[in-house]
Amino acid sequence: MIPYIELRSEEVQEVLLRQPAWTLRWGITLLFIITALLLLGSWIIRYPELIKGSIVITTQQPPMKVLNRTSGRLLKLLVTDTATVRAGQVLAEIENTTRLENLPVLYHLTEQMNRFLANPRRAVQLPASSLTFGDLQTEYNTVVKNYAEYQRLLTDEYNPQRIALLNRQIADYRRLVTVNEAQAAINAEEFRNVEIKYQADRKLYDDKVYGRLEFLREENAYLQKKKENETYRRTAIENSLTLSEREKQVAELNYELLQKSRTYRDAIQQAVANIQNTLKTWQQTYLLTAPITGRLNYLHELTENQFVRPSDTLFAVIPKGQPLVGVISVGVQGMGKLQVGQEVLIRLDDYPYQEYGLVRGRVQQILPTPNRRQYRAVVALPNGLSNGQITGKPLRFHPELTGTAEIITDDRRLIEQAFTGLMGLLRQNG
Repeated sequence: MIPYIELRSEEVQEVLLRQPAWTLRWGITLLFIITALLLLGSWIIRYPELIKGSIVITTQQPPMKVLNRTSGRLLKLLVTDTATVRAGQVLAEIENTTRLENLPVLYHLTEQMNRFLANPRRAVQLPASSLTFGDLQTEYNTVVKNYAEYQRLLTDEYNPQRIALLNRQIADYRRLVTVNEAQAAINAEEFRNVEIKYQADRKLYDDKVYGRLEFLREENAYLQKKKENETYRRTAIENSLTLSEREKQVAELNYELLQKSRTYRDAIQQAVANIQNTLKTWQQTYLLTAPITGRLNYLHELTENQFVRPSDTLFAVIPKGQPLVGVISVGVQGMGKLQVGQEVLIRLDDYPYQEYGLVRGRVQQILPTPNRRQYRAVVALPNGLSNGQITGKPLRFHPELTGTAEIITDDRRLIEQAFTGLMGLLRQNG
């Protein structure tokens, strides 16, 4: 039988409350060591303060997008993905009524017409009548019609024959005027002689040498010669008027021909200008061209006969030799800590960082935006995307490569972070 023990007795309480001296000493020592290690670790361990935001990787000169301007089928894809293109090169054609292969014919025709307008003696070689030009057919027909009318005007013999006949009549009248002038000169000489004789006879009549009847006979001869002289003058005036009328008819015919030729040339010039303007509109509407020289990227899976809508962004052209940069959008919180030169860690959406690693950069520029709740930071990527290749898999850039970014604003010790938080709580409670 176990003897009964009184737990509240003084002997038992003394045993229970007495602790061995070595346990206390080692416990205090262990606690001190653990505390010292924690303090040392919090002093050694650094914890970066981060500002997070979304990032878009682009080139310093941004890639130029190619937008579709009309709806329809992709009739032709003329350049493959990742190919190098030059500015103005045709990338694709949207379905339309004008055939792309006929455009050189129109360009050549407009060049010929412009040379013809500068020098109407130059002949123009018109395209085959079997060719059709869709939306440009009306203007093409106008050019051809007016050029044909102009050539018909030049080859028509009616007006030249009329002008030749009038020129012969003018030549005849000029000879007639010459003859009339010669006759008038002779008659003027005779009239002067008759006038001298008349003046002498009149003096004799006044002196009562001639009788009145004899003087009247001499006076009638004088008046007759004077009448002949006036007749020659009238004939000269009539011939001059007739000659002027013929010359006027020739001038009117020449002016009529000039006006008709100008009308046809003006119509040709206007039609050529309309073709050139329509060509520009047609190109902007149905042809997708490279805005700059660089590398072409398809922004979608594209195939011929695929239907596309207006404002679809089909291609982007990446300029050559441009360094890569990132543009981060960040909120205003913590913006006071953001500075140029700070390190940036980038995780790309297309390349999981667990497999490809992080891309590193540095803040190059801080830009405010109209929206005061947000800022932009430009990030320089001195090594491009190569430093993210931890598995040997290449990172290929394509337009507007997106991801998330963390800007390291400060690398503070853990103990500083703790005391900062504690001081903040004390200030709030105080």
